[in-house]
Amino acid sequence: MVISNTVINLVSQIPRGQLFGYRDLSPSKKAPGMVMRVLSQMVKDNKIKRFAKNQYYLPEPGVVKPSLKPSPSEIYRSIMFNGKNQVGYVTGYSLYNKLGLTTQVPMVITIALEKYRNDVDYGYVRISFVKARAPIKSENIQLLQYLDVIRTFKKVPDASDTEVLKAIGKKLLLLSNADLEKIQRLAIKYYNPATVAVLGLLLSDNKTSILSALKNLLNPVTQFKLRLSEKDWQNKKEWNIV
Repeated sequence: MVISNTVINLVSQIPRGQLFGYRDLSPSKKAPGMVMRVLSQMVKDNKIKRFAKNQYYLPEPGVVKPSLKPSPSEIYRSIMFNGKNQVGYVTGYSLYNKLGLTTQVPMVITIALEKYRNDVDYGYVRISFVKARAPIKSENIQLLQYLDVIRTFKKVPDASDTEVLKAIGKKLLLLSNADLEKIQRLAIKYYNPATVAVLGLLLSDNKTSILSALKNLLNPVTQFKLRLSEKDWQNKKEWNIV
């Protein structure tokens, strides 16, 4: 009875429209089964609504068929965060738009996670998932996003390759020396050689300090046929880019 009242009280304090699961409620650490039973009963009593498996939200009070549903941003938050820890990030076409590389707004939001997950369609929100290439830590997310764009720069719509890479190059200029070193180490350890080569090209174009390991990773006989203009990228041969 004490746990039941505690759960009901905790749920009442959650903002309406915010998604939550039983793990977000403190009693679940000692009595997860009991917490789940209380939440199931609250659903039956129409005190909360089930949005998806182990996801609930508080509806509008006094409305039989509540119009309030979790907002798209709340759905993204519930996926990309586990408590206060960020476990996912926006990538793909959604990221291109977020970074101002294209004006096209994708119909489907792409989120990178460390573990594979099936795509979801909530009717008003569609989400696809890809496996992150590196462990996700809050301090690395911006760097991983830049690397994702560098790896897939040819997929950015309505922009030339040079426009995309020059834009990312400008963003790299804003990074601290510590982050510049970190992004190189992430590329070396988790990304393919072509991404390493393009990162090296951008850093050399910016006249940024480059780790010897970044250049040494590339096989001298391997060439990357990326069709970049030599006029715009005078150092491209240094990075085996043709």
